[in-house]
Amino acid sequence: MPQLVSTVFRWLPLILLSLPVAELLLDLYRVRTPEKQTKAILALADRLAPSFITSVTRFNVRTRKLGVTTRPWLPIPSAALTRIGKLAHESPFPAYFAASGDRNWRALDDFMPVEDFQQTRLYKAMFSPIQCTQIISTMLASIEQDQISLTLCRRSPVYSERERMLLNLVTPHLSLSYNNAEVLERIRRTGSELRAV
Repeated sequence: MPQLVSTVFRWLPLILLSLPVAELLLDLYRVRTPEKQTKAILALADRLAPSFITSVTRFNVRTRKLGVTTRPWLPIPSAALTRIGKLAHESPFPAYFAASGDRNWRALDDFMPVEDFQQTRLYKAMFSPIQCTQIISTMLASIEQDQISLTLCRRSPVYSERERMLLNLVTPHLSLSYNNAEVLERIRRTGSELRAV
């Protein structure tokens, strides 16, 4: 009986999600391209924890090449992406997620005071222009040399424990659906290559 009660309370927040969020969660498992899947992931994350900017970042640890998809869409010049990619080591998130394998949502202040991060070149290049000080992130996937992360930022308030709990509950679905879209895209490309031979 105690285990049943524990299970019910663990899933209660997910059960209590509004119907539109439940529909978005189910929608994650539709077959779509990685680009469209990324947009669905951004929409769901923003719904659970409303943010000023929600982004999926693909960072190649070998080449330091960075790709970013944002909600709302922001045009980020390639020169800025190159500069930010070179400064990625100033963020505590990539090293932590790569070393730990943890997929729980972590806030910037789990690692360092926001004031210290505001002194970094990365903050000045990426977050200062949009005045975001509240930042949380999780690792969606690690594919070959690429680390794919989901990051939310806003000016205020601090992300609540409830928001982080809800995000942690759906993160396995976000990761699985992202990986599914990537695998299906590889299968499509392989099929096209085989048909061309």
